[in-house]
Amino acid sequence: MAIQPKEIQVVDNQHDKLEINDDGSTNNRIVDSLSGVWELDPNDAMPVNTRTKHSAPIDALFAASISNFTLSADTTAATPTTVPKSFTATAGHGIVLADEILLLDIAQNRNFYANVTNVAGDDITVDKPLDESYSAVSTLGRIVTTQMAVDGSVTPRIFTARAGSVDLDITRTILTILDATAMDDAKFGGIPALTNGLAFRILNGFKLTMFNFHSNQDIKQFCYDLNYSDKAPAGFYGMASRISFGGEDKHDTVLRIMSADYLQWVVQDDLTGLDSLISSLMGRENLYG
Repeated sequence: MAIQPKEIQVVDNQHDKLEINDDGSTNNRIVDSLSGVWELDPNDAMPVNTRTKHSAPIDALFAASISNFTLSADTTAATPTTVPKSFTATAGHGIVLADEILLLDIAQNRNFYANVTNVAGDDITVDKPLDESYSAVSTLGRIVTTQMAVDGSVTPRIFTARAGSVDLDITRTILTILDATAMDDAKFGGIPALTNGLAFRILNGFKLTMFNFHSNQDIKQFCYDLNYSDKAPAGFYGMASRISFGGEDKHDTVLRIMSADYLQWVVQDDLTGLDSLISSLMGRENLYG
């Protein structure tokens, strides 16, 4: 007796059906009621369309906290026709010109990073529009620094990025260095190779130090994407590198951080000989599990 094929529903697609015979074998075909029949390859692999994810992108700088402040009033949010760039801090805030600040609204799971361009008493002006109304009740204010060219030789200096109430999937980190001295692979930036190293670690239920860079060669070894730039007239030499995690040709994974998790750079040497060392991360909010 001839085996009669049956159609079974393919998960998450109401139109595509895989033909399964009574004996459990397949006919290597997917029947699509909208566009006809698709043939499977000899390994019974299904054709797959990658769906673009729709969630908030994450671009943030690693930072170390210096001190805290609070808001004395809710901030005004930007609109399509307005660009509010000031807020009122509670007296005794300690904010001065050129400070870097973070506003962290715990209730709304929103954060705002900016540079201070003017301080008039308790009225603080920053360099970009406030994209949300930050509540004085639920917002934590932080004076921070993202400048990692600091002295960590006696007490290590830690620069952190972390998630809020929404999980984050981090796909890459970027390091940039500016120096008045020419760079090569045997140096760290333009200074001699480090004794202890610049360490990168993740703390998310377990602790893993993933990298520890003593020289530009170390950075190149694990980043591969490393570029030097020549000194411009009256300028600086530069270096830029990226460590990518997402993608089959990279680590083929992401670094997922949740509310109590951290990604950190740990400065363990005196890096004040550099003019600048900054790191950022890229990724997205994880709304898909």
